[in-house]
Order: sequence, then C-alpha cells, then structure tokens
Amino acid sequence: MPINADEWNEIVERVRDGACIPFLGAGASLGAGAPSASSLARMLAGLCSYPGHEPFDFLKVAQYYRMKVDTYAPRRAIIRELRNKAIKPSAAHQTLASLPFRYIITTNYDNLMERALVEQGKQPTVMVYRVGGNAVEITKPPSETEPVVYKIHGSMEDPDSMVVTEDDMVNWMAAVLMSDPPIPQAIRTLFKESVLFIGYALTDWNIRVLLRAMRGREPPKLCVSIQKEPDDPLDATLWKELVAHLQKNELHCYSMDAADFIDELKRYYDAPIGASAGV
Repeated sequence: MPINADEWNEIVERVRDGACIPFLGAGASLGAGAPSASSLARMLAGLCSYPGHEPFDFLKVAQYYRMKVDTYAPRRAIIRELRNKAIKPSAAHQTLASLPFRYIITTNYDNLMERALVEQGKQPTVMVYRVGGNAVEITKPPSETEPVVYKIHGSMEDPDSMVVTEDDMVNWMAAVLMSDPPIPQAIRTLFKESVLFIGYALTDWNIRVLLRAMRGREPPKLCVSIQKEPDDPLDATLWKELVAHLQKNELHCYSMDAADFIDELKRYYDAPIGASAGV
C-alpha cells in the first residue's frame, strides 16, 4: 500500500516542527556506489575462505574472519572498500541533506551523509556510539545548518567503534539495553516522537531491540519504515505477514526504494503548506 497524502502531510509537518529523525541504513547508500552488506559479506568470505553455506550473512562471515585472523581484520577490509574514491554522496544523500533535519542517525560506517551536509553548506557534528565508551550528551542544541550525525553502529574513522561481527552485535545490543553507555537524551526523546527508517529494514530484529530500548513499551507517535518488498515470492509472502504484524503496533511499513522515498519527501516538503505535492 502506498503512502497516502494525509500520511505524507503528517510526515512533512513533523519534519517542519523538528520532531522527526531519519534513521539511515545500508539501502540509503547504495546509490552512492557503496557496497551492500551482502556484497561486503561475500568480499570477506573470499578473503578468509569462509567454509559456510551463507557467504552473504555479513555478521556471521565477519565473525569467522575475526576468529581466523584477528579482531581488526574484517574492519580493515571493510574500511578499504569504503575508502574507494568512486563512492560519493548520491542524489538521495544531497536531497536529504537539504532538508531541515537537526539529527540524522545512521548504521552506516561511511561518511557519505556528513559529506553531503558539508556540500549543502552545513556544518555537521559527528557523534559515534562506542560500546564500552563514556556517556556523551549533546551540549549544544543542533540546528538546520549545524545538525548532528549520530553513527550508532560506529564509524570507519573510529575502527574500534564498528559493529561488524556477531560478538560486536551482541555487545552492542547489551550496551543499548543497559544504557551502558546511554544514547544521548535528545535522541531518545525524538525516538518517542517520530522516526523515519530509510533503507534499513524494520523487520531486522536488532533494530526492534533498539526501538524497545529507546521507547520501552510506549508506542511511537509516528514510526515509518521504508524498505523494498523482496523480489522472491516466498520471501515477499513472509515480508508481508511480518509487516502486517508490525503495523498492529503502529509501525507503518511501505515498500519503496530509499531514493524514491527521499525524492517524494522533498517534493511534499517543497509544496505550499496545505497543498498536495502531486506526482
């Protein structure tokens, strides 16, 4: 089911009010030439001669590579891939950067979002969640021109922070659930308002753990997940059933490409207030 005009208007209203936070996943970087999680997994599988039947399972393959070599081996390989000069902020990154978001959360290790913000004439502050790190609060309120980019799964500029292996993910989820360290209060507050998951499947269980940690059992005022329905018929059937289950909890899931959603969001945002953006 497509997003209707009333839902678009609600999303845009929250963007205008600063009561909305975009949460970017790997799908938001694909148009920039960045590798997908599955392609990174296959790359790592080749490097470590992964013997399993799931060379596309990123966390599992990285875990094996780590056990076979060392903790930093998969991180070094991933960073080399992301340093490719051909990877540049996409049109979707630029469009998103042009909108008045004060906070942007991303699970991506790359620096594409902050580069796009700089290219739009903004001065982003980059914050990184580090398991085992100290609590860090946002002391200076961000603005449209000085937003915060919060890298919740780490950054390639800080290899120790990167959530790459199964062990990393277990440690990250434990840290988030126990608030050790806590995610900044300003971001936790926005999670209770409205979140736009773009290019990151809300059907992924670790994101559902994050939502529970941030909001408890309190339903969000608006929570939208943009994810493309799988092409495989069997996977699509499972996807639809899970989406129907999630929507009972007021989590609205729509099958759209991340770039298409961002373009449409910009179109509605630029339309005169009270008018339909049209198609």
